[in-house]
Amino acid sequence: MKYAWLFDIDGTLITTAGAGSKAMYAASEELYGVSPDEGTVVFDGSCDLALVKQILEYAEIEVTTESIEVFKSNYLSKLPDFLNQESESVLPGVEKILDILINRDDVVVGLLTGNMKEGARIKLEHFGLWEAFEFGGFGDNYEERNDVAKMAKRELSKRHPEIDSGHIWVIGDTPRDIICGKAIKSNTMAMTTGSFSLELLEDYNPDIVAHDFNQVYEMLPKLGID
Repeated sequence: MKYAWLFDIDGTLITTAGAGSKAMYAASEELYGVSPDEGTVVFDGSCDLALVKQILEYAEIEVTTESIEVFKSNYLSKLPDFLNQESESVLPGVEKILDILINRDDVVVGLLTGNMKEGARIKLEHFGLWEAFEFGGFGDNYEERNDVAKMAKRELSKRHPEIDSGHIWVIGDTPRDIICGKAIKSNTMAMTTGSFSLELLEDYNPDIVAHDFNQVYEMLPKLGID
């Protein structure tokens, strides 16, 4: 039997000291001369398209295909410069888990993230992780995480039609990761590596809660990974 593991990025695989939000705010400041107030834009678990639209609306810029593309291009050009901060890191156990999974014939490894695809690539290449992922669902064209999950499942089905929903794991650090995993009837693994507490994540009834991927490593036999 083959399984698919679909990973969130920020707060699950890596921590970037807020590089994404800082790059978006810098893009807003450069393009429009304004930057959203603290708390105006909620980043945890959100899709980049929704974030871009919120920033454009805050700056009183008409939301059009063109204005979205201009902002995205500016943001992506700035992102690498913000990915060089001392507090950024690959989270504990991530590299060990990915190394195990990508070297198995019965596991497919993908992404399910609110990041736009190019932003995901920039972040993960910075940490040397991008090549671990065969495919993904991304936040370029969807504002809701559930729609990104459906995109990821469609892409998985094209590549590996033999994998059904019951053999998919969606792994992330926010309630939205749990919710979108349930929306595609997959198994859900909540990580307490982000900004949400164990108690809050448990309120959303994930199948598994783990403190980090070193703990997940210890669970592998129970997950069919011997």
